[in-house]
Amino acid sequence: RAYEKGAQGPSKAIIFAEVMSRQVVNHIVNYVHTLSSSFKVEIENSRSKISKIEAELMLLSKELDQEKSQHIADNERNQSTIDTLSSDVHDLKQNLEDATTLATETQATLKWSHENIMQLQKQLEIERQSVETERKTNSQLQEHVLSCERDIDA
Repeated sequence: RAYEKGAQGPSKAIIFAEVMSRQVVNHIVNYVHTLSSSFKVEIENSRSKISKIEAELMLLSKELDQEKSQHIADNERNQSTIDTLSSDVHDLKQNLEDATTLATETQATLKWSHENIMQLQKQLEIERQSVETERKTNSQLQEHVLSCERDIDA
């Protein structure tokens, strides 16, 4: 106001400086207020984004927990299956050993039986030849008896 009333000299400069400093301060206050409002909006947006991210993380955490539980259950089932299969393999190995032993014993028995059969066939052949010889001898004896009976009758 003093400037408008025509103040002169240093007073004019001081008044000008005061006016300018008030304008600068007002401008800074307005700028700070604008920045503050802008920061408040950004902070709220950031909080909202953080809340959304936290919600997504919670959901993902639940999903991971469910998957982890599922994997644990699957692993337990798989381990049970592995244990059963291992037991089955052990049983099959034992059965194979038993079958191999039985096959070896059977093979030995078959060999022994074959040898006995061969021996019996030889004995049978000898007996057959003996029977054949006896038949011939009996036949010759019958002919001799008949011949003797004819001689006696004659």
